[in-house]
Amino acid sequence: MRRLGVLLLLGLLTPGCAAISDWRDHRRASTASCVWSADGSQVSITGPTDARMLNCLLRRETAPDTLQINSLGGNVEYALAIAERLAPAAPRVVVDGNCSSSCANYFLPIARQIVLLPDALILLHGSADPALLARFERDGTRSEGFRRLADRQARFVAAEGIAPGWLLYRTGEEGDPAWGAYVSGSPDGDGTTGRYLLVGEEFLRTCLPTIPVDGFADSVAGKVARDPALKARLARQGVMPTGTMQCIEGPLP
Repeated sequence: MRRLGVLLLLGLLTPGCAAISDWRDHRRASTASCVWSADGSQVSITGPTDARMLNCLLRRETAPDTLQINSLGGNVEYALAIAERLAPAAPRVVVDGNCSSSCANYFLPIARQIVLLPDALILLHGSADPALLARFERDGTRSEGFRRLADRQARFVAAEGIAPGWLLYRTGEEGDPAWGAYVSGSPDGDGTTGRYLLVGEEFLRTCLPTIPVDGFADSVAGKVARDPALKARLARQGVMPTGTMQCIEGPLP
């Protein structure tokens, strides 16, 4: 997370739990594509959250009723612009492969329903939070631009009523929990096995409590709970389940 406006693209998992050996990609999530249905009610998008994805959504005058997504995430500014475009429609979001990083941060909270297809995967690894802003300011690099980005994210969170813990708002204050003042519990392994959070059902439902979620049992996180070998493989790759983590109520930062 060193470049302004970017939460780096996550490489993810190859299809099929039995075949998971790394997390470079999953169902070609890094390949950009955009297909609208004939009536404009649904769009299927793959690839990074970038100008191409935004332009795809702007092809139609209205936002889709259903968004089928397979994305590793990407540029935060474009991801926020896409989420702001989608939010009034509150689309049904179907995760066909991945919705991770910026995709998970901003697209899932504005959904009216989340559907996880088999082997769907949601990964988080932070956001434009106060702790990251403080680091930019300490380094003296790009802090002004990043502050504008953090302010934009904060306005989006407030407008959409998103639980602060979903974006892992870390205050950076001494004594605050490592995973944020707005989160209780800890990842499996107490957060020592990696930096990427594989979103489990408890965390997802407490952070996005008003959004129905279907298909969790057959998602990667659902299978990890039943497959210690899969969990161990992911841990070696820096991916850890959210474990007992829950979003808790608290004032917006």
